[in-house]
Amino acid sequence: MAVRELKRIINASPATDGAGVRISRIAGFSATDLEPFLMIDEIRSDERDDFIAGFPEHPHRGLETLTYMKEGGFEHRDHMGNQGAIKSGGAQWMSAGKGVIHSEMPIPEAARMHGFQIWINLPRTQKMKQPEWRDAQPEELPSIILSCGEIRVIAGSWRIQDNFSTSPLNRLAQSAGLLDISLLPNGKLDLPLEQDRQAAIYVYNGRVHMGSTLQAGQLGILGAGERLQLSADKGGADFLLLAGEALHEPVAHYGPFVMNTHDEILTAVKDYQEGKLTA
Repeated sequence: MAVRELKRIINASPATDGAGVRISRIAGFSATDLEPFLMIDEIRSDERDDFIAGFPEHPHRGLETLTYMKEGGFEHRDHMGNQGAIKSGGAQWMSAGKGVIHSEMPIPEAARMHGFQIWINLPRTQKMKQPEWRDAQPEELPSIILSCGEIRVIAGSWRIQDNFSTSPLNRLAQSAGLLDISLLPNGKLDLPLEQDRQAAIYVYNGRVHMGSTLQAGQLGILGAGERLQLSADKGGADFLLLAGEALHEPVAHYGPFVMNTHDEILTAVKDYQEGKLTA
């Protein structure tokens, strides 16, 4: 079976979002070969001033968000009455559909923060569906111990060691999924990966080798293939593996709205301004 190779590398860059939260933008809307993933951000700081302002109430339409916290945590509140906090090791999924107004604010006890948020595109046929939200606490997420390290199944369903492991966050658009993988020093990983899924790796600690080398702060977009084979260097490595089915649909984007046409974006803005976004 064909082994996936690195197609290109993207370096994360500093940015701000929300009410001035300092983040690293791993990938943005210009990475068209990353679909169905639209944007990937990392927040990582030991300074409360970098994240304490959080993400006050704001709207979304036409996309999904997946938030995964390694340290610290956020509390989600939305117009539907959903409320829940995810802490170290937890994750949450929100499918905005036709419209969500929500906030994501740091939990009061957070002294440091390390986590990720991923935006996933909804297909044209689902952009105006009813919104959904679901969180998963750390103990709900499957963890698989291998001789080379550990794999945590954050979202989706994955074949690992000839068995399927499924996260409770398993309804993401385009069969999108996320693994958090920790490899021991010189650990070698061999995973099956469906041919019809786009895939990418983001290294947040250490270095990963797969022909070329990915180091911390780099996203590697993978080419086609049916297997993923890679290894960590002598210091070990921690990285995210993202996979999902491509959409091949036009993308129109403005702030928190992702639709297919400019006219649909204008409608979303107008609906929000007139209080109709969630109607």
